[in-house]
Amino acid sequence: MVLGSRVVDLPYDVKDQFIRIGLSHALAASGFQVSLILGVVLALTKRCSERVQAGFGFSALLIFLGLTGLQPAVLRAVIMGTGLLIGIVMKRNIKPLGGLLLAAIILLLANPNWIWDLGFQLSFLATMGLQITVSPLTKRLDWMPSLFSTMIAIPIAAYIWTLPLLLFTFGITSPYSIPANVIVTPLISIISIGGIISALCSLVSPIAGAASAWLLHYPTYLLLAIVDFFCELPGNAIAVGTISAFTVVILYALICLPWLRPPLQRQIWLIAMFAIALVFLPAYYAKANLFQATVLATSRDPVLVIQDRGQIALINSGDEAIVRSTVLPFLQREGINAIDWAIATTNTSRNISGWLALLKEMPVKSFYQTTASHLQLMEAVNAQKGRYLTLATGQTLKLRSTTIQPISTDSEMVQLQIDRQTWVWLKSAPNLQQTEALRLQSPQVLWWPGGSLNGKLIKALQPQVAIAYSSRVDLETVDRLQANQTQVYQTSRDGAIRWINGKFEKTLGFSETDASPL
Repeated sequence: MVLGSRVVDLPYDVKDQFIRIGLSHALAASGFQVSLILGVVLALTKRCSERVQAGFGFSALLIFLGLTGLQPAVLRAVIMGTGLLIGIVMKRNIKPLGGLLLAAIILLLANPNWIWDLGFQLSFLATMGLQITVSPLTKRLDWMPSLFSTMIAIPIAAYIWTLPLLLFTFGITSPYSIPANVIVTPLISIISIGGIISALCSLVSPIAGAASAWLLHYPTYLLLAIVDFFCELPGNAIAVGTISAFTVVILYALICLPWLRPPLQRQIWLIAMFAIALVFLPAYYAKANLFQATVLATSRDPVLVIQDRGQIALINSGDEAIVRSTVLPFLQREGINAIDWAIATTNTSRNISGWLALLKEMPVKSFYQTTASHLQLMEAVNAQKGRYLTLATGQTLKLRSTTIQPISTDSEMVQLQIDRQTWVWLKSAPNLQQTEALRLQSPQVLWWPGGSLNGKLIKALQPQVAIAYSSRVDLETVDRLQANQTQVYQTSRDGAIRWINGKFEKTLGFSETDASPL
């Protein structure tokens, strides 16, 4: 809570819960911690001269910066905190927006690449929101006690100013973000101040430090319980899909209007409704008319997402790591909140763990298993009131304009008809399987793990496109395919491969190395 999750390695599920309901800032070293540190130091040294206060405050900031590292958000806060200390020494007021602009100039002169850093962008936007929007919001809440109105205005202001950028980057938001922030802000303050005091006590005596830290157990436990409660609520994270840069510009123009033209504050609800429509209506129209198939960039597991005009099919999930780092981020960026058809063609323990992780985060209406049924999966699907079914060899599954059919024992081979385009998936491509594949009609797309394919099979299938989903690809097979005028894609090299509007595209943004927004 004091140094941030980049310094202290927290369990993934804890960070995931905080991010899901819009409390990621609580686990990041930023201006909040700097404000608390300066507040504690200035309170302890209030009887000293201004120069002594500034000296202790600046020393505390340097120590904090050394512990957290040169993160843009922390540097921004330290620079602005230093400006505050200079103002105390000079007995002059500091202009907040001027200080924010100066901090941005200094940081970008030191490292121009920070302008593309998401932490840098969010830190400045949130700080600008606090400086510009908190005061008008507090005036509108003047019917409440000042303490409560400020506690409500601060998270609302930060949320408004950072939401467009978050939608542009991740395409996901939480409807519980503001109430969650309001409720946990006192606990975050107590835990953060207590952490600083505990650290100071431990410098004098490790026993005293441990004793003071023990007192923080109950507020910390309560904080985690509140976060867990919000994460269990239905619709705790809504994927609306990533918005365009043009939409981001329009949204920030709408946000700035009440600030630049104060009379427009009376029409704030009209502006808010227009902004909501600007985000949701284009997203709804796009999903209702979109048809595309995307092979996600995974190192060893085949994962295919089919978006068929508002209906979603997911073929395989990979293991738990792939689900969290690749599958879920892709679905969220595409504005997908539920899967209509999930199809598992493998039954290994790795893949089962991936499906279980996915089912915890996203509902599945119909789950099809091409191999033997699995009790845990069945229970997880039934808990969501979904259907758990078996897809036998030779059986055809019709999903709108997509047809799926396992055509060999143990689901070693699956044929897909995707909007009049035939795909064939080969699981491991052994010689026996390749012999069976000779009976297939020539597919337009061959999807295989990158292993060796004999020349006879390639000539018989005559695929127009071949997609290898493994990090290891047989170069001789690639040469044979290219000699056969086949376009070869490798997800390890090209990223995700998307078929849309009758052509294939490389989509380097959706890879297994992407960090999950959750």
